[in-house]
Amino acid sequence: MVWLKFLIITLLFFVLALAQNSFFPHISVLGFTPNLIFALCFVLIFFENPTKTSTGFFSIIIAGFLLDVFSPFYFGASMISLLLIYLLFKLTGYFLNQLKGKLLLLYFIPMFLVFFALYNVLCYLLTNFPHLSISIPSEAFAGLAYNLAFVMVMFFIHTLFIKEKTNNKQLKLFQ
Repeated sequence: MVWLKFLIITLLFFVLALAQNSFFPHISVLGFTPNLIFALCFVLIFFENPTKTSTGFFSIIIAGFLLDVFSPFYFGASMISLLLIYLLFKLTGYFLNQLKGKLLLLYFIPMFLVFFALYNVLCYLLTNFPHLSISIPSEAFAGLAYNLAFVMVMFFIHTLFIKEKTNNKQLKLFQ
């Protein structure tokens, strides 16, 4: 039954990768398109059961591979960046597990913004290391806001339809 969960996650990442690279470039905001693959990966990691890390690690591998295939960066830069972010998220997630039920959205938004910016910085550093030039375009904030809108939709979809609402011990799809 676990293979079905991984198959669904893989298909969902693949569909979002196709949408991200075929449809969403036509509705870009200041040259930025939403990174749906990173957004789904972040949502899956954020709501991951802390005792079972197989779903999060699998989503990191699939998301990193798809981001590397469709990105202008060197192959492997996205996967390494996502793995580093996953480890950092697990370190910060340890402190947030006690507070996860209270004001969940107030932790989700800043964590997404920080980790999305960190992902872009890590990819930039890994691909442009010999020729670094430090400059932050003003349009980058529009890209953050645009991606935040899409990840908020995924957050609410997850909390309304997928997240366990009761304390029963039935098997859930993404836990």
